[in-house]
Amino acid sequence: MVNLYKKDKNNKDLLIDGNPFMEPSLLCISSTKDKQNMFGTLNRALVLARVENKHDKYVYNLEDTNINFLVLEANSKDDLKDFTYKYFSKLLLDNNKDIIDIETIKKRFRNINIFSYCGGLDTYIKLEKELKKMLLNKAFHKEDIQDILSNISLIALNTETNLDNINATTIQYQDVCDDVDIYSINYFEYIIDYLRSNNLSYVVSKKDNRYIFYYLGDGMHILKNTISNANICKPLMSANLIYNLNNSIINNDTNTYIKLDSKQIIDIITNGIPNSYSKSIEDYMEDIDNNIDYYNRIKRSYIKK
Repeated sequence: MVNLYKKDKNNKDLLIDGNPFMEPSLLCISSTKDKQNMFGTLNRALVLARVENKHDKYVYNLEDTNINFLVLEANSKDDLKDFTYKYFSKLLLDNNKDIIDIETIKKRFRNINIFSYCGGLDTYIKLEKELKKMLLNKAFHKEDIQDILSNISLIALNTETNLDNINATTIQYQDVCDDVDIYSINYFEYIIDYLRSNNLSYVVSKKDNRYIFYYLGDGMHILKNTISNANICKPLMSANLIYNLNNSIINNDTNTYIKLDSKQIIDIITNGIPNSYSKSIEDYMEDIDNNIDYYNRIKRSYIKK
């Protein structure tokens, strides 16, 4: 069975009632249907978003963001067709009539933000395929489908999955000390040598449809280690996720359609967090906390540990 859970204002994970994707949402997809793994992924995403959580400082109370923080209970073996039509077909309707205007549909798809880890990307690929089928059944042209799906933002962390053929605007983070099967060990060793010899914490590369941050991690493939004050990936992904969510909020709250620009995202991240070890992870996170500004959302009067 495929289920969708939402984090509520009392920090409880509740089965969804209604359609959250009519509003800005972050959908977390973990590698298994194990509840601890699932909700752990969601809780770490809250840390990155700087929203109310039990693990770290935060700047916004959950209920003040008007963002739906969700986690999918599914894996790549599940049939996602019914789930896709249940939650995403409504983005194509207005008063139960098909929306013809592509710009309106693209604006609505900007409500969809994905954070996925490890084998969870297999599930996302399956979900995107179902979204393509849904749009094809509505007689959208191939170019329009690609354009619509590019409004989905995807943060892909330490994946073992080939992402070459997806349409979502994707930024990938890969620990070069983590020997995953789809990458050449020699290539990772080359990057490790390059980073260490130049005293750099990460390097960014563009590959077809996405950017990839290759960073020096601990190679343990453990999410809580990655999102810790010992790992440069934490501020990098935090800045990325905050940009994606704020873009969703602006598209939802205003009449303006602002397309995701992956090059702009990369520039913002790398300008704020250079790869030269010039600050500690804590200092980078403090910079993020001081500068975060979700559109027209009220910050807390203090930042809680």
